[in-house]
Amino acid sequence: LIPSILLFNHVFIILLIYLGMIKMMQKLLREPLVSFLLLGLVLYLYYTDVKKNDEIVNTKLEINVSSHEVQKLQNEYTKKYQRKMSPEELILYIHNVYRKKVLLEESTVLGLHKSDALISQQLIEKMEFILLGSVEYEEPSEKELQKYYAKNIDDYSALKNLSFSHIYFSSNYNNMDELYKMLSMSQFDESQIENLGDSFVGTKSYDGITYEETYKKFGKYFASKLFRLKKGLWHKALHSKYGVHLIYIKEKITENPYEFDEVEDRVYEDYLRQKRDETVMKAYDDILDNYTLRLDNPTL
Repeated sequence: LIPSILLFNHVFIILLIYLGMIKMMQKLLREPLVSFLLLGLVLYLYYTDVKKNDEIVNTKLEINVSSHEVQKLQNEYTKKYQRKMSPEELILYIHNVYRKKVLLEESTVLGLHKSDALISQQLIEKMEFILLGSVEYEEPSEKELQKYYAKNIDDYSALKNLSFSHIYFSSNYNNMDELYKMLSMSQFDESQIENLGDSFVGTKSYDGITYEETYKKFGKYFASKLFRLKKGLWHKALHSKYGVHLIYIKEKITENPYEFDEVEDRVYEDYLRQKRDETVMKAYDDILDNYTLRLDNPTL
């Protein structure tokens, strides 16, 4: 009986305190100054939260390429291709690792991430496929094709000679496909190719070479294909009597342009290909804007 009475007393006291606090709060809330302070506190908390969310949205994610990863990359390359990686190749491969990390990060945002190396590679390829799939092909008008033709008239003219750089590969191709993809996706200067690919008996850059000179040096098939390539782009798998080459056309010296009607099919295909490449690169650049590449080794 006594414990029950004590419990009742405690509950009664707590109830009185609670009711007293309610009355006191009601009285305080009627005071203009207290209401003003509470409103200020609410606004402060709200804008602090908004600012914090904005900082989260505007903060770039950091993608780190550690020294350990760089060393692992070099070891894998040496084991695979039986030679050491040149500094230029290392830069390209580091940026390719970064590109893959970015695409993988984006795939996780879409809920595609898995902790499996094979699946990770598949997800990277899937993101690349999504980027390609984002391209909308709009049929160009005759006027647009005429304008593109006029702007790129060197590519649709008879050539006196041209200037090109190349990266040579022996018949087993080595890492040609990988290198082509990296060069196409980067702003790598074609003048920095000296240590890329396999060693070649000759120079890696030819200026003002004619069709006949190309024919004698590299063979008829190589010459016929080379003189039809577009300027300012990397082209892959051009076969010569020596092996296989990645080609970059630097300059063309032209004679008479072909009539538009003669090359309209080529103009149409080139126009669509350029629009596709521009759209994909724009989509990729938009993704890259959300990331920052940081290397542990500042000399790279």
